[in-house]
Amino acid sequence: MTPPPIVTPNIQRATGEELTLPANLRWLTNCDAAAYQAVCKNDAIDEMVGLIKANKLLAYFMFDGDNTNAPIGGSLQVPSVITEWTGCDFQYYPALYYEDTVVRTDLSVAFRDHQKSTSIPHGMGLGTYLAKHRAHSSVFGSSEDMPYGLPAYGRIGEVGTRNVAMQEIISKFNGQVGYSDTSAVLQFTNDINHFQHTPEAFTMLEAFSINRNDAHAALPNIFVVTWLGVGGKERISATFTESVSSFTGQPVVRVQIKSSPTLQNSANVEAAVIQLLLRGCQEIVRRNWIGHNQATALQEAWSSLRIHLLDEPIVFQILRESGAELRMLGNIQMLPTQVCFVNTAADFVDLRTANFRLHPVNQSLVDFEALPVSAAA
Repeated sequence: MTPPPIVTPNIQRATGEELTLPANLRWLTNCDAAAYQAVCKNDAIDEMVGLIKANKLLAYFMFDGDNTNAPIGGSLQVPSVITEWTGCDFQYYPALYYEDTVVRTDLSVAFRDHQKSTSIPHGMGLGTYLAKHRAHSSVFGSSEDMPYGLPAYGRIGEVGTRNVAMQEIISKFNGQVGYSDTSAVLQFTNDINHFQHTPEAFTMLEAFSINRNDAHAALPNIFVVTWLGVGGKERISATFTESVSSFTGQPVVRVQIKSSPTLQNSANVEAAVIQLLLRGCQEIVRRNWIGHNQATALQEAWSSLRIHLLDEPIVFQILRESGAELRMLGNIQMLPTQVCFVNTAADFVDLRTANFRLHPVNQSLVDFEALPVSAAA
């Protein structure tokens, strides 16, 4: 048997105008779907091409040298944020949400063997090469390679429990994979009207913007809803990022929830967690991210939520007791991931000259809601 060739990776960002883009996207999503025994719909390709043209979805393809007829790897990403607790408040930094990443495994094995050296004794596969390249270009590359034109503070996403290769890549970045019973990706399949009598909670809706040309440029694909407990000691933040299912083409919303370390389980906190999500659903509908049928829009928004929790025992318990289910693709559970590049070792990806904390995303108050959010509102 002839061994696979040694490839020369050439990574390119899609603009949305390439004639080969639909075929390349179909290859990427079909490869990813096969791992979960899922099937991609043709509508998904058209939807993703539109999002790429609108700069709401970043698509990168890896080719072998100048042969751009057929990709050997690829990755889809959505601009988002990572939430950090500063000790007294939340700070939000530009990040990329990774939807899909695939490489040709047959070529990756040969590439890994070829990369073995004294400094890389185990070699480096194409998946690691692609991840390192995107990390570096999202920090030091052109503004088109960065989230909102700002250096990426890190990357977030979800990974299947059986995707050991991607889990190992996250580990190489010194990142987190939500293995614990206080971490999960959750979603609701129940009726939003079950929660319309949830006790009131004071929530604040804030838009995001960045400083550009001495002005604030709004970020239309993301917003945040926060809750502040009595006395200000307990806080919860929920960011909502517009995205799309690469399998179905249907809109999904990625929700990242982070709480202050002082959070305690109580009736007030239980109400706050649900009200944050309900308030987010109202804003999703108002922004026309999802649901053009007013009668069903809030339910569609509720069902679209993919709620990411990393080491959030109280929020996890509240949501599970409220009927939230573990997110599954086929029979494979999905786990939340997060990489903060400030924690990445320089001998893996050298990002030491990046001033990450100089580029937080601005928040501006849109409104507040102190009344129960009704699903019929």
